[in-house]
Amino acid sequence: MDTWAELDRDEYDLVWDRFDDVFEFRPEYHERVKPAISEPSPFVTFNLADDRADARLDAVNALFLNAFRAVIPADGRMFVLDWQHTSYSYFPHRGDGKWPLGIYPDGDYFIFLADDFSFGTFGHPWQLSLCVFGQPLLNALDGRLHQLLNVVRSAGG
Repeated sequence: MDTWAELDRDEYDLVWDRFDDVFEFRPEYHERVKPAISEPSPFVTFNLADDRADARLDAVNALFLNAFRAVIPADGRMFVLDWQHTSYSYFPHRGDGKWPLGIYPDGDYFIFLADDFSFGTFGHPWQLSLCVFGQPLLNALDGRLHQLLNVVRSAGG
């Protein structure tokens, strides 16, 4: 069984359409302040623009792998969406933890999303930010991400 499975076209369209509706996704290259989604409470949005964030990419990815494994059932999956590119079903309990896409966006929006949309991350490529939302994921991270990245804004929880 694969750790990463490419979404077929029908599922890709269904997941992206639902994401657009639920999070009111507004992609905009020129917007540098206003979030591109309606950030669901509770959330914490972190700065990825500083040197501190860049130097700790591997630690951030490892922290998220452990958090995803804590909140996703052993046979469960997440969606990993890469705006206008291949998107995946991701099974965090399978494989060696190597990711074709990391938490940090690399030029497009990256989204790690529970299959029921209740928690996840939203990486903004031009604002260089990472929104982490949903109480289960925030609890699993247990404040450790605050030691690696600076907070931009937060609400709830």
